[in-house]
Amino acid sequence: YTLSLHDALPILVIGAGPAGTPVAIEYAKLNSDKSIALVDVLGELGGECLFQGCIPSKILEASAKHIKEIQALKDFGVDIKDAHYNLIWDKIKQRKDDILNKRTASAKELANSVGNIDIIKGFASFESNNSIKVILDDKSETIVEFEKALIATGSKSVVASYGGDAVKEIITNDKFFHDMELPKSLSIIGSGAIAIEFTQILSTLG
Repeated sequence: YTLSLHDALPILVIGAGPAGTPVAIEYAKLNSDKSIALVDVLGELGGECLFQGCIPSKILEASAKHIKEIQALKDFGVDIKDAHYNLIWDKIKQRKDDILNKRTASAKELANSVGNIDIIKGFASFESNNSIKVILDDKSETIVEFEKALIATGSKSVVASYGGDAVKEIITNDKFFHDMELPKSLSIIGSGAIAIEFTQILSTLG
């Protein structure tokens, strides 16, 4: 991979989520004569909010909301038999993928329209105060030098240690939205925004 600028970049952004992407775009707009780099391990713009957090959860919430409305019809004098709907999980998954693909494509189109952002897909690690090593998909490596760096890599789910063999599998939000397998039953640990959303959505989905 060869950057379009031979000298050190004025700014390097690591992480293409809701923090890194707008910073890169706005900096590029204000400094149209300078090239900058945006490095992300997925190579897609959006970060956890788009792929493993608030956006896919809202997509599932929309389906759950419609199911809840159907279930409430009896209270309004509309009696529907028990088999009044079928949960078509594959269609829900496809809708989620379609929406996420459109959103990240729109973000990338906006970034590309600025013209002076190099989007690099790879894993970044610091080599010095002013350089990083990026491991690309093909396992090759490149060194990128910069004057300033913005670290916007977000956070990761932490699985607490546990004993015994009663728990067959630990499912984080990352794993759930990646695999999109609907469990028959589960226990949710935590009371944050994602935990509450999952509780409400999966309960409604049955």
